[in-house]
Amino acid sequence: MPNYNKARFIAQSIQSVLDQTFTDFELLVVDDGSMDTSVSITNEFAKNDKRIKIVMNKKNRGQSYTLNRGISAATGEFVCFIDSDDIFRPTRLEKLVGSLENAKSSVGYTDVFLMDQDGHTTTESFLGTKRLPPAGYAYPHFLTEWGWGLGVFMCHISVIREIGFFDESLHGEMTSTTS
Repeated sequence: MPNYNKARFIAQSIQSVLDQTFTDFELLVVDDGSMDTSVSITNEFAKNDKRIKIVMNKKNRGQSYTLNRGISAATGEFVCFIDSDDIFRPTRLEKLVGSLENAKSSVGYTDVFLMDQDGHTTTESFLGTKRLPPAGYAYPHFLTEWGWGLGVFMCHISVIREIGFFDESLHGEMTSTTS
């Protein structure tokens, strides 16, 4: 979970991960030099749950750097991303892990339900607005048809280590607006 100045949302985001039906995970919160109270909120959660690990950037380094720090610190078999203003439904990790293990796949994805800043759903099914990839090799489809963020994917960490980490030259500052 990369974070930059998301104090308004981070508690709900962290709680949505802690409330998962799949409980064998670590939550790495990588703070990218926040200047609000999000770090103290995260520290309170970490005091009460050993699955939460905090990684701090001394200054704002951008999303690619921040994501790479989290991946480097990860010890699990899978990587799943969540922004600090996003919420997971309670069975999300269970379904993704089960799907990856049963299908012997390297990458899994889920639907996204978009919400406004007040928590009201604005789009019931993002998948319903996009063409789904064909069965099998979907890489070209990902590049041309999907405009999804990282929050929909889970993959084996070995995939990232094999193909490479995020390009840190694309160091745009993480914003504090909701996605």
